[in-house]
Formats: sequence, C-alpha cells, structure tokens
Amino acid sequence: MTILTEIDRNLAKADSLFEAEQVILNGVLRLGQVMMQNFMEGLDQSLKSQTPANYQVINKQARTLNCIFGPVTFRRRYYQTGLGRHEFYLDRKLQLKPRRRLSPHYLMMMAKIAQTTTMRNTANILNLVFDSGITADSVMHAVHELGSQVAKESQRNEQKTVHRQVPKHLTIEGDAFMIKSQHPAQLTLVHHYRVYEREANHIINRHDFLSVDHQEQL
Repeated sequence: MTILTEIDRNLAKADSLFEAEQVILNGVLRLGQVMMQNFMEGLDQSLKSQTPANYQVINKQARTLNCIFGPVTFRRRYYQTGLGRHEFYLDRKLQLKPRRRLSPHYLMMMAKIAQTTTMRNTANILNLVFDSGITADSVMHAVHELGSQVAKESQRNEQKTVHRQVPKHLTIEGDAFMIKSQHPAQLTLVHHYRVYEREANHIINRHDFLSVDHQEQL
C-alpha cells in the first residue's frame, strides 16, 4: 500500500476537518521521510562508481537523521581506503558530521527561530509542528553553532539594495515639545515626525515616527 493510498483510506474514516488535517499532515510528513530515504540510498548507489579505485566496500550501515519532516533512517556503504582508513563516502560528500542526529536544514531552522524567542519556546514550537522530541539543550547547541551564521545572513538581507519608486512630492512634517514630570522632576523631549506623499491632493504612504529621548536613533 502506498502512502497516498493510506492517506485516502484514513481520510474516509475522518469524522471532522480537524481529524482530516491531522491525517493529511501525518501522511505528508511520512512521505517526506520515504522520499529522503530513497534519495540518500540512491545517491549512495550512484557515488559507488565515483569512488577511487582503491576503495573497497566493507558493508552497509544504517544512520538516522532527524529532518524537518521526521526521522529518516538510510543505509550507506562503509569503505576501506587504500591508506588503511575507513569512511562513509556518502557522509563525506554531503559533509555530514559523525554522530550528528539533526539535519543541516533542521539545525538552521532551529537557530533562526531561536533568534526571535527563548530556546525552550523554540523546542516547543518545533515539537508541536513536527513531534521530533527536540530539547532546549539541542536548540542551545544549534544556536551556538549557527547563531553567527544566521546573524550574518540577516545582516546581508537587511543591506540588500531595495529598488523603490522615487516620489514626486514628499512631505515631512515634525514637531517637538517638552514634557515636565514631577516624580522625578525632569524634562523629557518628545519628537513626532510624519512622512508622506501627496498625489492629487491625497495623502498616501503615510509613516509616523514617535520617539521619546531617542533622538539619535530617530
């Protein structure tokens, strides 16, 4: 029975939209696991003809990676090289670190989510969506390993040139006033700026900027 056939059969038993969504989601995740397994084992088979002549196959060994759609177990060839060393040629080609159980894409996703919330919340979010058993410690390791890479990527995206339309009529209005407070006694400078375009006597693309004691940032 194929996964799609199994999804159709389970959908026929669903009594609610909520249950139908669960059936489809679980089926799609399972389909992703099978496709990744076939991809890894097929790639290992094609790499066999590309290995150096002095590589000899010792056996096949299984490895499990947690991907965004769940755990994927695949078997790949274990080689003895001409120098007396041993290696998994597939792992080396894909730059998979030994004993690493999380896929590179999953690690990057964890690091990106952790930039916006706590590590515990990140683990809860991923487990809610993918039921992968991720812990806050796993998230912490991902952040330590890929946090700087994520930050650099975000900075590059922010610095990308964005092509904008140059407005024909741009208006900038502003005011500043002092607020005197009694407890504690101090003066606070408030700036309020409004920037907008005028088109046929209509205000469009209006943006308001309000800052309290943050003139430099404004």
